[in-house]
Amino acid sequence: MKKFFVAMMALCAMAVSFTSCEKNADPAKEPIAGKTFFAEEDGQSVKFTFLMNHKAINEMVTLGQTVRQDNLTWEMNANAKDFNIKWGAGMVDSRTGEPVGGMILYKGVYDAEKSQITVTMQGTQEQIVFVCQEVK
Repeated sequence: MKKFFVAMMALCAMAVSFTSCEKNADPAKEPIAGKTFFAEEDGQSVKFTFLMNHKAINEMVTLGQTVRQDNLTWEMNANAKDFNIKWGAGMVDSRTGEPVGGMILYKGVYDAEKSQITVTMQGTQEQIVFVCQEVK
């Protein structure tokens, strides 16, 4: 009987170790999942990558400087069109020292027919908009 309980405990431990708590995107409901979008104009460029684990990477090249933001998350609304890109957990505004984790950095709209996204930066006085094509 003891061996039976030990075997059951081992089986339970093994089952738990193979299950993941990380939520993966469903491309049918979240069509930007696993895709990269890019735009370039006047020697400046912007690239958004939406990973399957809801992480996002933003890379901008302007005036010869590359800025990469890789502690971002993304979420898509149920309409499979509108999405938000947020600061990741633990992020702090370098100017003010205020925590910004979970705050929306970009709001976007996905256009499946044109294979593009339109992204608007949040929290700026002037409206900054990027229109990016899907990288195939």
